[in-house]
Amino acid sequence: MNISAKVSWRACASSLAVLSLLAGTGGCGMSQTSDTRRPDGARSSPQTAPAPRKPTPDEPYAYRVITRVEHRQLANFALLRTRPEGLPARTQRILGTPTFGLNWRLAQRIPVALPGAYWLVPGNGYLCVVAQEGMGVGTTCAPTSEAVEHGIASITVTPPGPASHIPPSRLIVGVAPDGAREVLVHTHGAIATVPVVDEVFVLRDSVAAPPDFLTVRR
Repeated sequence: MNISAKVSWRACASSLAVLSLLAGTGGCGMSQTSDTRRPDGARSSPQTAPAPRKPTPDEPYAYRVITRVEHRQLANFALLRTRPEGLPARTQRILGTPTFGLNWRLAQRIPVALPGAYWLVPGNGYLCVVAQEGMGVGTTCAPTSEAVEHGIASITVTPPGPASHIPPSRLIVGVAPDGAREVLVHTHGAIATVPVVDEVFVLRDSVAAPPDFLTVRR
């Protein structure tokens, strides 16, 4: 059984509602006013039409799919400044409709020498890591501000096997922002230090729990 977890959960919870304002709804948000008169001939107060409702993090499929990588994402992740490979068609079919405005064509393959494949995918105010291991595909997402501060990673935790000699295992594959030297993985009070090489960090250990949060050292 694999368990996927988000990066920087603690900080993420407090900022999702604010960052959802980054998601557009495809319009300019024009307002309309009416100039009507009361029976006594006086003008009534102009009525302003409500602004279009914007999606929230609880509505991941309501975000408009982006057509280009957002400036803040480009400015902080060198991987996004290279030519995108895009997600394979088979992976796209498995995932179906993108969440958080992800554009499958802008996906960047994360260069790691591991079984399976990993991609960094930009979205509408979000960054996600898509992980394909065997027949399974998972997506881990974080708001852009959290990814810039903490990095973004896919976490897979495998519990102990039925035999007592088979320990649990954890695999973390992530992308750190520009200038990061190492990532600290905090789990239940313990800290693992992971070097960052060309923005990518990988941790394999026998911890049977996802990290509480990540911090970046520059």
